[in-house]
Amino acid sequence: MDLNRNFPTQYSGLVLKGKKMNSNTSIEKTYEKGKYFNGYSVGSEPEIKAAMYFMIKHYKNVYAYINIHSQGRVLYAGKPNLSNEFNKISSSYAKKISSINKYKVHGVEYEKIGEGNDGSATDFMAELSSGLSFSEITGRLYTNKYVNNCDCNLQGNFPVITMEITKDWTSNPAYFKKEYYNQHIKELFFELLKK
Repeated sequence: MDLNRNFPTQYSGLVLKGKKMNSNTSIEKTYEKGKYFNGYSVGSEPEIKAAMYFMIKHYKNVYAYINIHSQGRVLYAGKPNLSNEFNKISSSYAKKISSINKYKVHGVEYEKIGEGNDGSATDFMAELSSGLSFSEITGRLYTNKYVNNCDCNLQGNFPVITMEITKDWTSNPAYFKKEYYNQHIKELFFELLKK
């Protein structure tokens, strides 16, 4: 299971009408590299429940949320199902990061929704930042409005970024550690705190 697709976001695991399922999405267990299987129900895994508890408890005190990922040395900023204001805030912050580490910024046009592979940690935190609330009926975050008409109150009003720090994908933890130090990620965070 891809734990980073198990968060109970608005579109987690759903395929919206008129969309084709992303070729990387799997609806059943798979060990195939590059396939996303988000589990049999959203928010089901103990690791995700622990992460959700932490995020929900602390998101109102967050200045910026940066999710460190692998592969590409790029920054992703923006979510098409959230407000233009949220996307501007995230894009602006990604550009600050890019001015330090020179990673390319990919904006909202690089994000997809409703192709079966939603439900990442950044989806969850972005939706919390934008004021989406938890539905006990659906068991996921939700809003009554859709793309760019989000009835979000931006109560958190903080940027949410995915930062891909490794050049290549691997499951070797030593490689991630090496890339973390070689890409000076700790120093990047200290520099961002100064700004």
